Amino acid sequence: MKTLFRFIAFLLMSALPTVAANLALVKQAPASFSQLERDIQHELLLLPGYTVFDDIGFELKGTTVRLTGDVTRSRLKEAAEQAVRELPGVRRVVNNIEVLPSSSLDNQIRIAAFRAIYGEPAFRTYASQSVQPIRILVKDGCLTLEGAVANETDRKAAYMKALMVPGVLAVSNRLQVAS
Repeated sequence: MKTLFRFIAFLLMSALPTVAANLALVKQAPASFSQLERDIQHELLLLPGYTVFDDIGFELKGTTVRLTGDVTRSRLKEAAEQAVRELPGVRRVVNNIEVLPSSSLDNQIRIAAFRAIYGEPAFRTYASQSVQPIRILVKDGCLTLEGAVANETDRKAAYMKALMVPGVLAVSNRLQVAS
């Protein structure tokens, strides 16, 4: 009887690596890419500390995700990589997110730009969204607007508001008009 238990234990122990490998394959089985893209976007938008002053994007090629964009804190860059890495169907993450340099002048510009744009009555609908669609990125006094707006009028109005922010050296308007 003791020999039988040892034999069964041996079989179970030898089968565990195979079972574990199969479970890993199930976890890594890619969903349809459109579903995987939605999952990646969802995880990135839910990152703690992700604000209007951060912009994270991604490219999906097969099972490899390349993260791009700019963030104000290195912890957010790390959290984005970790969140995406844990998704089923992702085998490799290339993290090309840039951490913006810490600067009190840049922080003042960020806050002033936020107030100028989202404080404008015409932009109240954007301000009330759970994730504000106009991203405000500031690096060394240069302000970049990223994201999407409903129409060309809003795109130009946001740009004009950004131009009037004190301390801004240059403004780049990369806002897209949603179709």
